[in-house]
Amino acid sequence: MKSACFVSAPALCAVLVSVSLASAQAPADGEASAVRKFKVHAAATPEPALRFVLMPPATRQKPGNAALFYLGGVQLADSLKKEDVEKVSKWLDTPLSELPKDEVGAMVRESSLLTQVETAATRVRCVWESTVREHGFMALLPGRVEVRTLAKLLALRIRLEIAERRFDDAVESLQLGFAMARHLQEGETLIEGLIGIAIANIMLDRIDEFIRQPGSPNLYWALTDLPSPLVSMRNGLMVEREALEMTWPDIHRIEGEPMAAEQWKTFLREGIAKMFVGLGEERSRESAALLVALSTKYYPTARQHLIDRGRPAKAVDDMPVTQVTMIYLLHRYRYWRDEIHKWSNVPVRQQIEGLAKTEDAFTKAVAEQDGWPFNMVLPALSAAMRSQHVLGRRVAALRTVEAIRLHAAANDQQLPGSLAMIKGTPTPIDPVTGKPFEYHLVDGVATVAGPTPKNWRASGVIQYQIVIEKKRNNQK
Repeated sequence: MKSACFVSAPALCAVLVSVSLASAQAPADGEASAVRKFKVHAAATPEPALRFVLMPPATRQKPGNAALFYLGGVQLADSLKKEDVEKVSKWLDTPLSELPKDEVGAMVRESSLLTQVETAATRVRCVWESTVREHGFMALLPGRVEVRTLAKLLALRIRLEIAERRFDDAVESLQLGFAMARHLQEGETLIEGLIGIAIANIMLDRIDEFIRQPGSPNLYWALTDLPSPLVSMRNGLMVEREALEMTWPDIHRIEGEPMAAEQWKTFLREGIAKMFVGLGEERSRESAALLVALSTKYYPTARQHLIDRGRPAKAVDDMPVTQVTMIYLLHRYRYWRDEIHKWSNVPVRQQIEGLAKTEDAFTKAVAEQDGWPFNMVLPALSAAMRSQHVLGRRVAALRTVEAIRLHAAANDQQLPGSLAMIKGTPTPIDPVTGKPFEYHLVDGVATVAGPTPKNWRASGVIQYQIVIEKKRNNQK
C-alpha cells in the first residue's frame, strides 16, 4: 500500500479534482440520479444551540504536530489485508439499512488505526515538512494519498454509529474527519488541498445519512459553525505558482548570456528531465525534440519579442535558436500562469466570469503550444480553485435542509411554502450565486436546488428533495 506521489502531477491533480467533485454530486444509497432524496423528521434546535459542533472543541485538542501521527497511521494501514480494504469500500456504498453491523463493529471497534486517527486529528497544528520549496515538482509527498484510507475507515465507523443512532458518538467522529480535511490544507501543494476536499466530501456524505436517520438532532448551527472555506486551496496555489523555479533553480540562465551549443543542449536536456520527472526518459527526449521543432515555428516571433524588450539584435542573433525560443516560451508561460492565478483570491461570483474567459484563451494557447513545455506543468489550477467553492456550496445546501427541519419542528411538522417563511435562523446563501437556493414545494415534496450560473464550469449538482415523515405520538 505504500506509495509516494510527486508534486509534479497535473494528471493526479485532475483525478483528485474529479474525485472531490464527484463526491460532491454523487447520489447517496445507490440512487440513479444526482438528486439527493431525504425523508426526514422535523428537528428543533438543540439546547444549547452549539451542543453539537463539527470541529474538535478546544477541550479535546492537544499540543503536537498532527502530520507525524497521520503518517504513523499510514504505516499501520500497511498491515491491512487487501480484503479488508475492499470491505471498507463495499460497506461505504452499502445502503445504511443493510449495513452488516456486527461485521463492521468487529472491524472498527478497538481499532488501533482509528486510535491513531483520533490522536492525529485532535492535535492543534499540522506541519507536513515537505521538500517542495527545495525540490519543486521533484519533491515526494509520502503518505498523503494514503490518508484517504484512514478517512474511509473513520467514515465506516461513523456509518455504524449513525445506523445504531449513537448520534453523540457520530458527531465526535465527524469532528475527527473534518479536522483531518482541514489538516490537509496545511500542505504546500494542490494535491494535499484536493485530498482534504475529498475527505471533507466523504464526511458530508455522512452528514447526509445523519440527517436522514429518524431521531437525528438538527445540525443547522453545527454546520454554520464550520470554518469557511471549509478547505482552502490558498497554500497550494501560492507555493505552486513558483514551483517551476523551485524545480529548476537555475532556469534563470535561459535568459542569461548565450551558451555554447553543447552546453546549451546539456542544460536544456537536464532541465526538461526535471520538469517531467516521473514520466521517463522517453518523454523527456520527445519533449526536447518537439522544442527543436517549435523553434522553427516560433523563432521569428521570439527574436522580435526579445528585441522589443530591449535586447540588442546582435546579442539575440548570437544565441542558439532554441535558447531564443525558450526565453519567449518561458515568458508566455509566466503570462498564462499569472492570468490564471490572479483570479484565485477574487470573490467567487466575480471569479466565475473572469476565470472562464481566461480558460478559453488558455485552452486555445495550449492547442497552439503557446508557452510549451512550461505550461504542461501547470496543474488544473482553475478546477482546483472552484473545488473549494463546490464544497462550500454543499455545506450551505445542507444548512438549508436543516433550516427546513427547524421550520417543520416549529410548525406542526409542515414544510415551508418558501424559504422566506423560515423564521429565527438566517436563510443560507448559495455562495456561488449570492442568493438563497431555489425552493419549490409540490405535493408535499420540497426541492432545494442550486442553479448553474453562466460560465460556472464545475460539477457539484445541488438538488435535494425533502419529505417530512410525520412522527407518531410514541416517537421521540
